[in-house]
Amino acid sequence: MTRRIVTTLAGVCLLAAISLGTSARAEGDLTALAWLDEPEPAPDVSFTVEDGEMRTLDDYRGKVIVLNFWAVWCPPCRDEMPSLDRLQAGYGGDNLVVMAMSQDRGGEERIREFFDEIEVTSLGVFSDPVQKVSRDFHVLGLPTTYIIDHDGNLVAKLVGVAEWDGEAALSLILPLVEQAKSKSDGEVPEQASLEVEP
Repeated sequence: MTRRIVTTLAGVCLLAAISLGTSARAEGDLTALAWLDEPEPAPDVSFTVEDGEMRTLDDYRGKVIVLNFWAVWCPPCRDEMPSLDRLQAGYGGDNLVVMAMSQDRGGEERIREFFDEIEVTSLGVFSDPVQKVSRDFHVLGLPTTYIIDHDGNLVAKLVGVAEWDGEAALSLILPLVEQAKSKSDGEVPEQASLEVEP
């Protein structure tokens, strides 16, 4: 069963590399980003972080989460990882976390080796080696990215590669981050616009 899932993900990853990777990188847009008509609670999942510690999504409540499913053997994942790293470096903190969720079985050491190899310095270690989190999120191909708001609700999904620190992505993510900041400061936040510019 697990081997079948990995094989399927590998096949879809290769297809994504061919059909989605090049155009998304070239255009830097998010036209494939699908906003949910109504936000819905993210699945209650647990995963491994640094030093083998277990965490849940609820531990990050109050932050906007950019949850990216990836693997070291996935070429488009490798292409997109630096932009996720720059997003975390530039905007991560009290109100935003980029959660690059590895699907690899090699553990923290393999993830850190990969990060060193591609010069990623700001992303934390998030690991889903038995693909339980990806199954709960119904991930069918890599990379897949979800945006979760500060209340723990899924608001958007993208299958394929994006430039996550590009102007198009920031124009969608930063209003959600401002909502999270306003709520943490005790203000009544304005509703962020979830419309993708044509």
